Amino acid sequence: ERTAAALLALYFSAGVWAAPLGGRLADRFGRKRVAAAAAFAAVAGLLALPRVPYGFWFFALLAALGAVPYVRMPAAEAYLVGRVPENLRSTVLGIYFFAGMEGSGVLTPLLGRWIDLHGFSAGFTALGWALAAVVGICGVVLVAGSRREARGTPV
Repeated sequence: ERTAAALLALYFSAGVWAAPLGGRLADRFGRKRVAAAAAFAAVAGLLALPRVPYGFWFFALLAALGAVPYVRMPAAEAYLVGRVPENLRSTVLGIYFFAGMEGSGVLTPLLGRWIDLHGFSAGFTALGWALAAVVGICGVVLVAGSRREARGTPV
């Protein structure tokens, strides 16, 4: 129990420093770049997690995975607010928050069941590849939108 509590504390404590860092990085390097880098880091971290031996590198990877959502949040939210018409912002942000928070409330028990049936490694590998698919789809949509915008076509 103590180990589990320490691991959860390590994961969630990243919010103390990672959100301000994410905001600063987004201002410096661009919202899309930081959100994309965080998404790719999450995929890489989830795929690596079951392969890293328990110990220092496992804890370091867990801390990095804890930082990823907090780095992504200010970049992604600022991007959405800047792109979505004012009359649709609350709806779009509501969907965004559902996917990021409440969506995990649905997926976490499913992942737990998958891990019970197939093991830790298979669970996090499947989660990593599922996230890779989502990141790929979002990337295609963002690139297509950027190209339409560059041509002057409404997004």
